[in-house]
Amino acid sequence: QKRVAKPPTHVDEEPKNRISKIDSDIDNVVKGRIIVEKYQSKDLEFQKDIRQILYTNANSSELISTIASIVDQCNVESVVSYNYDDLLEQQFKTGKKKKCIPIYGKSRSNNFNEIPVYHVHGFISEDGNDASSSIVLGEKEYHKIYQDPYNWGNVEQLHALNRNVCFFIGLSMTDPNLRRLLDSSINDSDMGANHYAFLRRIEYNVDLMNKVMGSFGVRCIWYDEHSELPELLKKLIYS
Repeated sequence: QKRVAKPPTHVDEEPKNRISKIDSDIDNVVKGRIIVEKYQSKDLEFQKDIRQILYTNANSSELISTIASIVDQCNVESVVSYNYDDLLEQQFKTGKKKKCIPIYGKSRSNNFNEIPVYHVHGFISEDGNDASSSIVLGEKEYHKIYQDPYNWGNVEQLHALNRNVCFFIGLSMTDPNLRRLLDSSINDSDMGANHYAFLRRIEYNVDLMNKVMGSFGVRCIWYDEHSELPELLKKLIYS
């Protein structure tokens, strides 16, 4: 099992611009804008604090371990990640047949033995040895990629949607850019619903969500507790 990051309850070195919790009902992207503007272009300091929050007090995650096993054993072409961390890639450092590499810019891997993990919202490695990239956290950065149809991340997502059956895991499916890309993909396809989203039943109007997602070419797979998700994935993949 690998770790899933949780915000630290205590750190030895207090960040100068400590990123504190914003208690508010405002949208997360708006909260992100508040955090980003607090740093005023101090990119290295910002990345240092984000890395600390991502990786301090990280715990084991059966879900990440299960996803890694699926990628390793099944015919998976690529992974699109909206996370900044490299916890999935770390699973492939030992004991796996395949190799996963982070992609966080316009370059693509030419090695067919490597599974690319496209970090379309940016990337920050745990050890800091791999090059990191700027991350999409606030409104301004989000609007920039939303408005650019040729943004490399949008292109990679459309490539996956148009050529593969995609599983959406850990997403609310409310992101407007993702929905726009899904809409564009299904308009260019005559295949109908051929993607799958894993959603927690209690968080949605199930009948309505089934209809809405169906219009985007996505079938919903419902579960009750997050702890059920790893076993549900195993049954679907290996049955």
